[in-house]
Amino acid sequence: MQIAGIVTGLSGLTPGAVVFLTNAGGISSVAGTYRFPLGVAISATAMEMFPAPARRPLDLAGVNASVTSTFLNSLVVPKFGGTGTDGVLDTSAGVININLGSAEYVEKNYTSINIVTNNLTFTNPAAKGTLVVLRCSGDCTISATIVANFGAAGAAGGAGGVTVGQIGTDGSDASDSDEILDTVIHGGLGGDCGEVNSGGSGEAPITAAYTTTGVGRLYPISTEDLYRRMLHIVPAAGAGGGGGGCAGNVAGAGNFGAGGAGGAGGLGGGAFLLEVKGTINFTGTINATGAAGTNGAAGAIGVNAGGGGGGAGGGGAGGYVVVLYNTLTSVAGTVSVTGGASGAGGNAGGFSGVGTGSAGGGGGEGGAGGGSVQGTGGAGGSGSSGNGSANSATGGVSAAGGAEGSNGVTGNATTGVTSNGGGGAGGGAGGGGGGEALVAQNQWFY
Repeated sequence: MQIAGIVTGLSGLTPGAVVFLTNAGGISSVAGTYRFPLGVAISATAMEMFPAPARRPLDLAGVNASVTSTFLNSLVVPKFGGTGTDGVLDTSAGVININLGSAEYVEKNYTSINIVTNNLTFTNPAAKGTLVVLRCSGDCTISATIVANFGAAGAAGGAGGVTVGQIGTDGSDASDSDEILDTVIHGGLGGDCGEVNSGGSGEAPITAAYTTTGVGRLYPISTEDLYRRMLHIVPAAGAGGGGGGCAGNVAGAGNFGAGGAGGAGGLGGGAFLLEVKGTINFTGTINATGAAGTNGAAGAIGVNAGGGGGGAGGGGAGGYVVVLYNTLTSVAGTVSVTGGASGAGGNAGGFSGVGTGSAGGGGGEGGAGGGSVQGTGGAGGSGSSGNGSANSATGGVSAAGGAEGSNGVTGNATTGVTSNGGGGAGGGAGGGGGGEALVAQNQWFY
């Protein structure tokens, strides 16, 4: 078996490119799972193998000069600030949007970045969120806004009941990134649906903050963490959807009202890394806030029994932003990683007939907010029942998201007296946990 020197009789190689071992045991310019390099192609049919440790130096004598130059350049590609291969990023002439193509990692390498007059936006993040890395080999100016709204998606709200006495469906649970360094659930939980005469009950959040001990110490939270030369940045979790309201329980056309649909949970804030090899002048905004949840829909009015209101969607967690620069003009700008506010619960549907009415549908529970690096999402508030003495009830109001590194607010239960014949109202949802931001001078990366 040959372990050094020039290997001939190959095919399909690109002169100057590194040659790797494939998963099947062959060779290719495309790396296998373990990215094991074998050597460098010196022609389309030959390669010079890398020397084994402590054997001999790599001998490029007699190899074509352009091939040698290509290979040596591949070994000294600049890391911090990138390669500049994507040219200039400049929004002065209009808004620029980067389509993320549902990828979980997107990297751009610019020679300079100029976010002025108009914003930089992003669309089509991955369902579990996207990490966006912008590398700048020159200077960077930000006086407008970078809208970093590419965290994990919020979950759908549950449907309201549409036939007599039909309960709604529960709100869906949200997802979170596979890159989070623990196995705890961080996506917001969906709210329970309302049932006949019974609202969806509030439940404690299990949308915990990401661990910051053990492996969680790899998250860069302060400048002191940068000595590890590890930048593990993850998208924020989305929020749960609100539960659907139950339909009124009196048969006959017009006698009952349908339940309101639950609101959708909010999108989490994105994971965003900006490297500036030159000078930074940051006076604008980087906005990685969690998106607000949507309101639950109101229950419909029935002659004898109104439908329950839908629960609100929770607020998405705030994102994760790290900005590193070599030289400073200003970093007086604003980095916003606040958790999203929840939606409001849907109002109950009243009854339009005379007398006391009959069994109204219960309101749905609000969804929970998403969790973040150091903040938990708030729990959803309870929906109310449909068997009280008033004609209607008001849905739970919105709950606030957490500021940076803090917890979201627990959702509000419904207000007012539950209804006799009218449906119960939907619960308010929990706000999203606050995210994390770090802006610092680079002292560790080259």
